[in-house]
Amino acid sequence: MKNNNFNQYITDPAMLQNLSDIGYAQITPIQQACLPLVIAGKVETAKAITGSGNTAAFGVPILLR
Repeated sequence: MKNNNFNQYITDPAMLQNLSDIGYAQITPIQQACLPLVIAGKVETAKAITGSGNTAAFGVPILLR
């Protein structure tokens, strides 16, 4: 699997493989800003345009729990 920068925040190999399998080739700015905070359990709000990766920015940490 290529280094897609998700591995900076996610250590679960299955989740990293799943992200790669569904075509997440590179982390987006909204994901980079939110993932470490949400994974740490902090409440976060963010605003970004449709298609920028909002769902994964908040959904991936939920799935990791």
